[in-house]
Amino acid sequence: MIRDRIEARQMRGSPERALIAYLETQGLQIDPNRKSASVKFGGPLCGSRVRIDWETERTGEIATMFVLYADTGCL
Repeated sequence: MIRDRIEARQMRGSPERALIAYLETQGLQIDPNRKSASVKFGGPLCGSRVRIDWETERTGEIATMFVLYADTGCL
């Protein structure tokens, strides 16, 4: 579900800067050195996490994206 939304918005071949700008508007924290973005939401004991990693071509365009959604679990 989240993967489909992200990929529909920023297809492969789009400029990396456009992907970063979009992810920032969605509240994700960007780590440009690792080409990664993530956000945690929910309570301190129960919650979820979204992480997106990407690779770029030499031209700065998105080559591949990996989207992970996971529940952090509850105590």
